[in-house]
Amino acid sequence: MLGRKGTRVIRHLHVNGYSMMTFWAFCRSTLLFSVLLLSLSGCVTIPKKPLTLEQRVVTSLEPYFTQGPGAVTKVTSLQLHSRRNGELLAETTIKDNTDWRNLVTQALATLPDQDYNQLTLCFGYNYTLTRMPLKSPSSYQTAIGVKGFEFHYEDKSINYCGLKSVSQNQTPWRILTLFAKAIDVSLAKLNTADIPFYTYDNHQFYFDVNTGKATPLYRGNQLVTYDDISKTSVNAMSERLAGWLFNNTSPATGETAYKYWPGPAKFSTSNNMIRQFMASYAMQVWANRTQEPKAVELAHKNLTFNLNTYYKTDGEIGFIEYSKKRKLGAAGLAALSIFTSQQGDEFTAQFNGLVNAIQEQWQPTGAFRTFIRQERNDLHNFYPGEAMFFWAHWLEQQPDDALTQQFLTSARYYMDWHFAHRNPAFVPWHTQAYYKVWQQTSDPFLQSSIFTMNDWLIEKLQSIEEQEGYDYPDFAGRFYYPKGGYGPPHASATGVYLEGLADAWALAKAVNDTKRQEAYRQAIIKGIRHAMQLEFADDIDMFYIANKQAAAGGLRSRVYNNEIRMDNIQHNLLALIKILDRFDEKDFEMLAD
Repeated sequence: MLGRKGTRVIRHLHVNGYSMMTFWAFCRSTLLFSVLLLSLSGCVTIPKKPLTLEQRVVTSLEPYFTQGPGAVTKVTSLQLHSRRNGELLAETTIKDNTDWRNLVTQALATLPDQDYNQLTLCFGYNYTLTRMPLKSPSSYQTAIGVKGFEFHYEDKSINYCGLKSVSQNQTPWRILTLFAKAIDVSLAKLNTADIPFYTYDNHQFYFDVNTGKATPLYRGNQLVTYDDISKTSVNAMSERLAGWLFNNTSPATGETAYKYWPGPAKFSTSNNMIRQFMASYAMQVWANRTQEPKAVELAHKNLTFNLNTYYKTDGEIGFIEYSKKRKLGAAGLAALSIFTSQQGDEFTAQFNGLVNAIQEQWQPTGAFRTFIRQERNDLHNFYPGEAMFFWAHWLEQQPDDALTQQFLTSARYYMDWHFAHRNPAFVPWHTQAYYKVWQQTSDPFLQSSIFTMNDWLIEKLQSIEEQEGYDYPDFAGRFYYPKGGYGPPHASATGVYLEGLADAWALAKAVNDTKRQEAYRQAIIKGIRHAMQLEFADDIDMFYIANKQAAAGGLRSRVYNNEIRMDNIQHNLLALIKILDRFDEKDFEMLAD
């Protein structure tokens, strides 16, 4: 059965809403008037009454608990939620050691008579007393959505199954904080070794009341396999991601939402200009690619809004200012957005001001100052690469010997800097910039730099964790160094690493380096799998979200953190566009010959 992302290992369980009695036959002698109505023998069918909701739920779960994973476990609790199009209506938690069917019966009986069309069922088993106190707000955070958490104090308790914790983004620390507030006890008094804290395993299901289909879930989502990845599924994903950007851009003003929290259903009021102008660039790329009139119009409106709101000048230079910060990277990406726009001529003054500012930040050593006419000068892993990314696009369209030499000087300077301050964040920006200029120059230093950076990247951020074993199956393919030092995994990082790897792959192909080409290809497929795992792609993924427009096509920041941030989408979208344009169908196979 084809699912939203391809052929799934975990499939829908089907249950019929109605059943028919077996045919029965009868033959008899009849009265004179009956002869006109019945033949001497005949067959008719009589429908049974519709199954009750309880019968439908039990029937749908029967194969899982009698023949599937549930057959080997003894469930002892059930947390049931009823919803209407994502809006929570009721919740109940039942504990019973007898049978999973009894848990369903008891839980459904407690639901109020409401017009709900969704149920989620979270069965608990293997309750395990877990060490207290919690060490930090991030304690056990990777278990969110997989494990249930239960705290006790005197005769009171609080219980969050995996579905509840992942939908509300609640870590054990936050749950304990809520518990303390609810019972009017200090957090310090609760977070001690004397407080019973249980973690437990889950069997999770989404049940569609209208269709009678039950879908097994993992961490409130559906596990994505490498078999789900194809050119068709990746193309569909790119369209959904673009849909998120355009659907969350105001048609009236052009402003794009920066961050959305699905649990409380709130948009953040924070902002970031690097990410806003990267979104502007992504929207321009998509508009140019599709030539859809609405996309062209909204991309232009977005760029106009961002420039009108955040572009400032100081004499002959221009910059993007937000929260009193004038970031080099924001200037580079704003200039790139104008350069890419079909209506870029409308912003000639802004473009020239930004170009002047970037040039002013460049030093003869090849280094850049990273804040425009400000004392601060850090974040060299990011901002110089973003400025060079713009230069590379400009050189691609308007070759310039002097600017090329500046670019190469910066590449040599920053590769030395990178070897002294190794960080994966540096790699994708410089890879993309170097590859564009390599296409024009065939410079051997750029080629060797790209290979050196990306060999190190996939070894450090993918291979080590894969070889040591993932803690959870939905971690597979992510970019993360488990020994620490480079920050947590993040959807935006997945996207930007894929952008760089797509160019490293193209370079390896161009120079016939087949070994690297295959290594980079497999890293890309692994990254795509993880990005798909993070996406809110269908109603099952969004079972707890009422505002579907704010989430559809969005990517969770991590499998255990459902925060949607705009750069989660734009980086992955730009990566998928490159990959779709370069990969053949067979390249999307994980184990291609």
